Amino acid sequence: MARTRITKRVVDGLKSRESEYFCWDPELIGFGMRVQPSGSKSYVVKYRVGTGRTAPTRRITIGAVGKLTPDQARTLAKKILGAVAHGNDPAAERAAEKRATTLQELAELFLAEHVNSKRKASTAALYKDILSRLVLPGLGRQKAEKVTTSELARLHLGMANHPYQANRMLAVVGSLYSFAE
Repeated sequence: MARTRITKRVVDGLKSRESEYFCWDPELIGFGMRVQPSGSKSYVVKYRVGTGRTAPTRRITIGAVGKLTPDQARTLAKKILGAVAHGNDPAAERAAEKRATTLQELAELFLAEHVNSKRKASTAALYKDILSRLVLPGLGRQKAEKVTTSELARLHLGMANHPYQANRMLAVVGSLYSFAE
């Protein structure tokens, strides 16, 4: 498709075809729109990782049409392209974040590989109880590396009526993160 500045009128005028296609903005190189056969449209940024023509190209989706205006998408594209100019790879960072282990998955691995093989049965049962009853209901779905000390402190303070269990919970979580390292 011809290069035209991506505006609301251009976005509304793009129709779906039998195969996916792109409409690129001539002013901001690398910024464009993807139109899929289903009719869904999204804003994308295309860039090269490294220098030269042999450097691999990456494409990252900014957001869907309707959730962002063309101007908002252009602003986000400028930020992404600026990060690329400073040597970052936003697509690789997103992929790594998606692959990151949740606290739930880490706890299962911790219990299976470390606790069950190196602790007494009663200690293993205590660790499993503390994790499943106190820690994982509130923090289990978060990425393990994104859990902050303030969240753990809030959880600890929430258990003020049971100080022994609160301190045991911190010890178990500390052991879990030591295992993760």
